[in-house]
Amino acid sequence: MKNILKIERNNQVSIVEQICNHYRQRVLAGDLMVGEKLPTLKQLEKSTGICISSIRQSFRLLEKEGIIVKRPRLGTFIQSSGSAQEPSRSHHTGIDLARLRDMVAGIMVGGNLDRGWMNQIEAFQAALSVYGCKSVLIDTGKINGGIDAALRRINAIFYLERFEHGDDFVKKLLDSGLPIVASNYNGNLKISSVREDWGWAVSEILKHLISLGHGKIAMVSYPEKLPAGKFYKWVVEREEAFLEFGALDGLPVSRDDIFRPDFFDVSNPYKMGRNVGDRMFRNFKHDYSAIIATNDFVAAGLYDSALEHGLKIPEDFSLVGFDNRSDAVERQITTVIHRDADDGRMAAEMLVDLYLDQRKDQMVSKVNKPILLIRDSTGPVGKKA
Repeated sequence: MKNILKIERNNQVSIVEQICNHYRQRVLAGDLMVGEKLPTLKQLEKSTGICISSIRQSFRLLEKEGIIVKRPRLGTFIQSSGSAQEPSRSHHTGIDLARLRDMVAGIMVGGNLDRGWMNQIEAFQAALSVYGCKSVLIDTGKINGGIDAALRRINAIFYLERFEHGDDFVKKLLDSGLPIVASNYNGNLKISSVREDWGWAVSEILKHLISLGHGKIAMVSYPEKLPAGKFYKWVVEREEAFLEFGALDGLPVSRDDIFRPDFFDVSNPYKMGRNVGDRMFRNFKHDYSAIIATNDFVAAGLYDSALEHGLKIPEDFSLVGFDNRSDAVERQITTVIHRDADDGRMAAEMLVDLYLDQRKDQMVSKVNKPILLIRDSTGPVGKKA
């Protein structure tokens, strides 16, 4: 179940902090929505076995953070998304904000917008609105009159990277001379950006798996040769982090522990996960107790393939994905959450800086640390049903 409160009693993190982390992560993941009522302290004590004083203390901390609110005679409710700080003008105290009223930021993105993109865009727009700035959403796949016509409508750019784009497209944006900030840019050009620290994320995954007793861990990724000129640097970053931090943690990892599909299908990474799973699980002769998938679509393919081959997760092996997509939510796969709203807020502040020419260094990079969201797909090694 998505809202089960799990506590590791031998964990170095206190029980109170584990409870707080549980609710912070569930809110960030969208499992708990603003206005949703939480169980009572007595109900939680009965269902979890955690002493009521620890639960009460954690709720007090969450209330101070503004994540929950206690309403007399009604109960305790989720009050905030907890994913981003409220925007304020303190970032530019003392600056004549009248200059910013002429700023029109083009939010450039292509294709369907999932929840993560929308969280980022909404936070970006909210932060800009505090300064009186305007923004317009530009679908790069449906630009009437071409990119030049779109650029004439704006005087600043917030670019949300899409796989179908390449550095040629980004170069056109840079050549416009407009201030620009990109989100999670994986290309080879110099551009101000806000991005996620995938090394940190992989490190957190490995720490979690090692704490559960896993010592033989594999990664399932994309094919080694990927289309040139497109944005797949994130794949390489996650693979390299797996090898680097695995070695630092004393795990026997090498490139032989990275498994790849027999084909590349950008539109169907789930199918690539199934391809690898069918090979790995046919006779289940490998000795891996945990598998990290390079994203949730691949993880979902592995998950379904394992079930078809009569395996159970996490009893036979633990599984972790990336990005908190719906595929992971439906299958309760442990995954990594982007700080989408924080990315949007930070991008807005960076773009305001560039627009006002407040920074001498025009190439600015800010990094957010993602959050590991633990679900039912990871468990202690060797714990068979």
